[in-house]
Amino acid sequence: MKPRILAILLISLFALGGRAGAGAPKEAPRVRADKFRIIDAHEHVESIKCVPKLLRAMAGAGVSGMMLVASPEELLGDVQDSKKGFTDPDANNEEILEIQKRHLGVFFGFATFAPDDIDMLEKLKGFIERGGTGLKLYNGHYDFYTRFKIPLDAPHLMGVYSYCEKNRIPVVFHANARLYWPELKRLLDAHPNLVVNLPHFAMSLITPARIRELFDNYPNVYADVSLGYFEYAYPSLEFISSRTSLIGELIRRYKTRFLFGADMVLTENPREDTIYISRMLTGYRNLLEKRRYTSILIEQFFSSLGEKKTEEIGYLNGLGLDEDTLRHIYELNPRRFLGLARD
Repeated sequence: MKPRILAILLISLFALGGRAGAGAPKEAPRVRADKFRIIDAHEHVESIKCVPKLLRAMAGAGVSGMMLVASPEELLGDVQDSKKGFTDPDANNEEILEIQKRHLGVFFGFATFAPDDIDMLEKLKGFIERGGTGLKLYNGHYDFYTRFKIPLDAPHLMGVYSYCEKNRIPVVFHANARLYWPELKRLLDAHPNLVVNLPHFAMSLITPARIRELFDNYPNVYADVSLGYFEYAYPSLEFISSRTSLIGELIRRYKTRFLFGADMVLTENPREDTIYISRMLTGYRNLLEKRRYTSILIEQFFSSLGEKKTEEIGYLNGLGLDEDTLRHIYELNPRRFLGLARD
């Protein structure tokens, strides 16, 4: 996502560690790109014009399916300062829905609506009836939460959760499980069968106990491994690098609950080309698959400091997850989340 909207959003997630490890990378063998049929659980796209480059990049990175979540213009970079605060999400909803219709079985569209939209339920029903897949909520996004001041369990939202729970509509719910835990817990307790992805390790990477609490008590809750824009992703990557045993054990223990994703916001900007997309997807694969790795997010971070990646900087420790755990994250979990298959 764009730094403008995420500046406050991920601060509570990250704990800064030391500098990227020194020395040439000692990498575990890379899992072949065609070993898995990966379904990506969390990306944004501005328009259908982005699809050709996206498809090319997916093929190169071993990604066969992708969940596309709709966004307001604030996140797509089209509005610099909006008094409304959540501008024209319907336009992106329509783009996402058209992409899904043209590429059935490849893209899965998730509509979004302003946190204060009292007509959200009826609009969502219309989206689903026309072929859409699910719902994307930004209610727990720090910027929108503080702007709209609407609790996660507000009355007009509880009806939305009930509809999604009853009809098994999957929800990608940007909600900080640390900052807004009482509200999140109340709605999950009220809707135990609600199928939810809480992105960015549920915004709780530095508190694994909260992630364990979520997974132990709510069997339909998932978390994706995306980390956002490089300025905010790098501290989390460094945090993981210094605690690979802790985070690796957490993921292996709950291997049926994590989802793959990169949280890219793709526009028609020529810099966001096929190579960029492929490197973003591959970077997250490297994090999960390798013992030592680099990625475009790491390079972007050091480039922003005026430094270039060398053998001394720019490499981090990866998780080196086993094939069974990877298969769950890449294939089995997203299929179950989407309702395509059940364990």
